[in-house]
Amino acid sequence: MVDKKIDISLKEIIRLAIIIIMVLFSFLPLIWMIAASLVPEDILFRSIIPITTNITLKHYNYVFSRTDFTRWYINSLIVGFTNILITMPTATMMAYVATRFKQKYPWLKAFGPFALFLYMIPGIVLALPLVLIFGYLKLFDTLLGVAIANSTWSMPLSLWLLWGYFENIPPELEEAAFVDGASRWQVLSRIIIPIARPGMAAVSIFSFLTVWLDYLFALTLIRSEANYTASLGITWLIKEYSFAWGELTAAATLMAIPSTIIAFLSFKYLLYGFQMTLKGVR
Repeated sequence: MVDKKIDISLKEIIRLAIIIIMVLFSFLPLIWMIAASLVPEDILFRSIIPITTNITLKHYNYVFSRTDFTRWYINSLIVGFTNILITMPTATMMAYVATRFKQKYPWLKAFGPFALFLYMIPGIVLALPLVLIFGYLKLFDTLLGVAIANSTWSMPLSLWLLWGYFENIPPELEEAAFVDGASRWQVLSRIIIPIARPGMAAVSIFSFLTVWLDYLFALTLIRSEANYTASLGITWLIKEYSFAWGELTAAATLMAIPSTIIAFLSFKYLLYGFQMTLKGVR
């Protein structure tokens, strides 16, 4: 019995050690990026993690004083929140209709898998058509155009996630409200949406992070430097024959701040939302 307990303890220790090693390995690039942004460039490549007492903020000073990074940062925030305003109301209503009218319209049963299929289409396939369309609509080289373009990427996944979440909400709740005289819109706004808030929060956060890291659509649709997003503006620090590693890591660290804060603060909502979504899909 004692040997068995020892074996179990050893297994747990080995499992914990493996998890710790994997976590450290996955965080190593982030640690290196932060460290590299705080040390002089001449000691960046002396070791895997540049450790020194010679801390400097000159890379951050260069990013803020010699580039338009603050404007690019704000542009990324504008595009991210605009994308949420476009995606969430549309995805919510479409997913709700798909789950509640599938008995009347059987083809709606394929809505979830079809939305996931659309998400798998590479963004580069949409880039050229969007350039032509936005050229006619006068949305080329605008932040609104980038937000709409990103919605073609975030919308399918939002539809699939919300479709699975709404599938998990019992229809009896709505039926009771209909008996009391509630309209379809009242049921959606007063019953379904409050219940689905964790899932909608998870989808909103995921959509924002996807747009925040976007490079393809910004590169394709933006031409003027004033409309650069942060991910596109970072490339300004890459010269023809050299890389400003200190400034690049400083800008990348600044870009990682919103996504890191959001991930830590909203982890329980993300976890609960995705759990409910996958439960509904099954």
